[in-house]
Amino acid sequence: MLIPINSVTKAIGLSSILTYSYLFINHQTINIMKKVSLLLVAAALLISSNALAFEGESSPKDPESEICTQISDLLRKNRFEIQSKGDLTAFVRFTLNSENEIVVLSVETEDDRLEGYVKARLNYHKLGDQDFEEGKLYHLPIRIKA
Repeated sequence: MLIPINSVTKAIGLSSILTYSYLFINHQTINIMKKVSLLLVAAALLISSNALAFEGESSPKDPESEICTQISDLLRKNRFEIQSKGDLTAFVRFTLNSENEIVVLSVETEDDRLEGYVKARLNYHKLGDQDFEEGKLYHLPIRIKA
């Protein structure tokens, strides 16, 4: 004989216990979900505030690496027909004057064309807006790939 569950729970009084435990579990679940959502919002605010804080700042560049980058850009467009099997290399010594212009002191290379090209492209060419140390002696190796 099958007895319906509702009649058994009513007879024993389990209906109110089951309902209470169901509501208690739901209330705990809702509290946990509220706490998790609050933590997620706090984490999102923390991440976005850090991203905004570092957005405007730029790390100061090393002046020497900035000079090398600008010189590399100046020498990038060349029309050398390299007849030797290897790359062309040179060692350039230069300084900067008070107007941030490159003053080539010497170009050590075996190729006279490369020496003339480097001097023509670099000598008295003004570098960017950054203030570089005037009179400092710079040494820069240059390689033009075959």
